[in-house]
Amino acid sequence: MPCRLLLYLFLYSILYTLYSIQPVLADWSTDFGKPTCTFTAPAFALRNAYEGTTIPITVTTTTPARITEVIISDYKLNTPDITFNVGNSATTFTDSWVTGGVKAPAGDYKFTAKVINTQTGNIGSCNRPDLTLMRASCNTTPSTNQDGFTPCNSTWGPNTDFTCSLDQIRTCYYSAHTDGLPCIITAYTDKRTANTCVTPSHPGYTCQGNTCLAPECDQGAANLDGRTNCSATFFPNTDFSCSLDQSRICYRKIYSGGGSYANNTCRLKSFTDTRNNNTCTTHPTYTCNGAGTCVVQNCNDTPVNIGNCTLSKPGNYCANNGEIAREYTTYNGNKPCTEVAAPPLSCDLNNCVGNSSCLANSTCVAPPTNLQASCGSTGSSALLSWDRSTGATNYRPTVGGTALPQVNDPASSANWYTTSGTTYSWDVKACLNNDCTPPATGPAFTCYTPWIQTINGDVHSNTAIKAPGGP
Repeated sequence: MPCRLLLYLFLYSILYTLYSIQPVLADWSTDFGKPTCTFTAPAFALRNAYEGTTIPITVTTTTPARITEVIISDYKLNTPDITFNVGNSATTFTDSWVTGGVKAPAGDYKFTAKVINTQTGNIGSCNRPDLTLMRASCNTTPSTNQDGFTPCNSTWGPNTDFTCSLDQIRTCYYSAHTDGLPCIITAYTDKRTANTCVTPSHPGYTCQGNTCLAPECDQGAANLDGRTNCSATFFPNTDFSCSLDQSRICYRKIYSGGGSYANNTCRLKSFTDTRNNNTCTTHPTYTCNGAGTCVVQNCNDTPVNIGNCTLSKPGNYCANNGEIAREYTTYNGNKPCTEVAAPPLSCDLNNCVGNSSCLANSTCVAPPTNLQASCGSTGSSALLSWDRSTGATNYRPTVGGTALPQVNDPASSANWYTTSGTTYSWDVKACLNNDCTPPATGPAFTCYTPWIQTINGDVHSNTAIKAPGGP
């Protein structure tokens, strides 16, 4: 009996010891009573961040567990841990961490949340993926290649030539941070506006607006072909001027190939060619006086033969009834002389050549003679004819004041369409080119439309028909 009592006492002491031991010291109790927790999105999704980024932190657990603290620790162990003390009264913890500053330089960080089972006292923990914290801004000058150090030598494009304003781009990178701390070498598009017109390889080219122009050709005045001398007419053509500003449109001559540019690298540009011209002294008897006025030399009142036979001075022959025209000049103080028509001299029409009153080389043309008019058989037209005049080149007939078409020598007749019973007067001039004699007058004429009529057996007609009982 005492032995059995002793055995019961021994077993009781063992059981008492086991039930009074703390849970943190009992492995089997820890294994079965360890609380858990979870970091949830969006913090869970952030794996890399720059300095100054706000990192949201959300941790959850389930009853009877409670969150006690959240710790952010640096793997380099060169900065103190960042601790959020939660206590042990919440199953959800929400906060945020703004990266950067002295407490969080660039590096890798570990997030740990601790929880406790408020019934058993067991302690558990959870982690989110590690966070790599980088410097937020790499250097941007100078721009670099992808290594982050060497200056950017990427080719600019597009490379269109002969363009005054060309938008070009290339890919460069932001360089590494100057203190050597981590940062992302980020590509970016470098832009510039380039002038590919005015370059050392294009000497002489210029920009006019957005147009790239080749250098102008040399200063010679040429036609549009760029080679032949300019043949454009100078304007205005005012006559009798001592000082006339004239201009014309010409083009620069192209380079011959021996100059600075080849023929195809200069442009033909139009320009206004100007000159100051004297159109006064081109007339032999005119001169410019001291006041810049074009005047006739040696003005006087003496009549002078002008060398032709009509006041209009068209030729060199006698045609106005044997009279030769003259002119003389007058002056009034310093004013320009004025040509004034003088009375014509008499000239023997039949003996013009060699006559002292006519020029020795004159040609005399007499008015036409033997003018005749005959009606046609239908009475609707008339044939006008005359004898040719020696020296005449053409004739100018007129019927009732209406000019007929010019008749060129040797022809010497013209047709006129008539109205029956109408009487017409007519004349004709003999002309040497455009200088004509006074008109020679022909006989008046009347034409009738022929008709025949029989009345009571008698035949009547306006023609010369002879019939019994007729007119």
